[in-house]
This record gives sequence, C-alpha cells and structure tokens, in this order.
Amino acid sequence: MRKKVYKSLLLIIVVIALAICGIYKFRYLPNHLSKETVKIIQRELFEGDTKKLEPQLHYFSVADIVLKYNTEKKGIAIYYEEYKNGEIVKRYPITELYDLKEITVTAKESEGQDGYKVRTVIYDKDGYMNTAFDINKPNIELKYGSKKLHRKLEVDTEDIGLWGIIGQNDPYYWKSGESVIDMAKRSVWGIVLKIEFSDELEHLPK
Repeated sequence: MRKKVYKSLLLIIVVIALAICGIYKFRYLPNHLSKETVKIIQRELFEGDTKKLEPQLHYFSVADIVLKYNTEKKGIAIYYEEYKNGEIVKRYPITELYDLKEITVTAKESEGQDGYKVRTVIYDKDGYMNTAFDINKPNIELKYGSKKLHRKLEVDTEDIGLWGIIGQNDPYYWKSGESVIDMAKRSVWGIVLKIEFSDELEHLPK
C-alpha cells in the first residue's frame, strides 16, 4: 500500500515538474512573443567587408531594423513625423502593408547642409520597396544628431518610434533609456520614423 502511495506521489511530482518546465520554456524561448507585442532588433547596416565602404558614402546616419511581432491587427503603416518644440507638425506617409520584416534607413546631408535626404528601404515577404524624401532643417544653428535603438526592445503595437534625427540647442544630449519619440518631444526639432499596427489603414483593401 505504501509503495502505491509513494509511486502515486512520485508520478504527481514528475507531472508538475514537467508542466512547470514546459511553461518556463514557452514563456522564455528567444522567439516567443506575447500577444500585441513587437520585438525590435537594431543591427549594423554595414558589416564584415562592407564596413570599409561606410566612410566613403558620407552618411549622416544609417540604421538597420529587424522586426518580429505577434498581433491580430491586419496591417502596418510606416511613416515619418516631424516634431517642432515637442509637437507633431507634419506626417510623411511611406507605405501601408500586411507584412514587414526589416527596414533600413540612410540619411545624408544636403550640399548646403540645410537639410537631409532620407532614404528608406522596406522589406516584406515579397521583396522590398525603396523610397526617399528631402527634409529641411528648421535652424542651421541647432546641434543635430541621430537617435536609434542600441538594444533589443519589446514594446506594444501602438505608435512605435524606430529611428530619428534630432535637433537641439547646445549642448546636445540624450537620456539613458529614452525612446526616440520622447527625445523628439523634449527637443527643438526632430524627424522620427514610426510604425503603427492597425485594422483601419487608409490604402489597404478591406
């Protein structure tokens, strides 16, 4: 009788241990994402032998952003927003799509150093699209720098800032752990690359 009770208890303990192990593995697997979250991974645009090309191209800023997400929302809008004194003053729509894998950005100063040409390449399961636009600096006397992510982030699917150019009065500075959007809001000027997951996108077929 005691042996049967002992075996039953041992079996229960083994089952509980396996269940706990399974839950732990599911929650902490590298590729597991909770619902309505996005994993943002910042990579180097120039790596290996191509790294030596970077100084020759005279870019003001470059970024390579890989995205993994788990959401029931149907589409993704990609756009830039321009900030002045903490307020959004203009939106520059780029595209709307159903699938998004990676975004690369390059920004180069204009010849007169009064603005930037920003080029964005967007990769989905079918290939890529390439777009560019010019943005003027509001005040050439400001100090300008680029703000990008330096670590992996998991965020919700609302209004996500991925990269930006920020203009500040001297001295130029950023705060530890500060998001691109928060830095733009407290600065004199900024242009921020954003994505938004939504069911209500203007140009995608219903």
